[in-house]
Amino acid sequence: MGSVKDTIGKAGKFMGDVSAEMKKTDWPTRQELIESTIVVVASLIMLGAFIFVCDTVLTNLVKIIIP
Repeated sequence: MGSVKDTIGKAGKFMGDVSAEMKKTDWPTRQELIESTIVVVASLIMLGAFIFVCDTVLTNLVKIIIP
């Protein structure tokens, strides 16, 4: 088991490595972020509508089959 000093040194090195990697990251522009968000929200709305329609249809079918 290492000493507290070793643990703090390792944590400091880890944070330095994280900082260096974050500087290498290619962040999206504001416009790219907005466009991606619109695609995600639109996809969620379409998926929600599809699930709603399927659920409604299947519920009504079950009600017809099992009165």
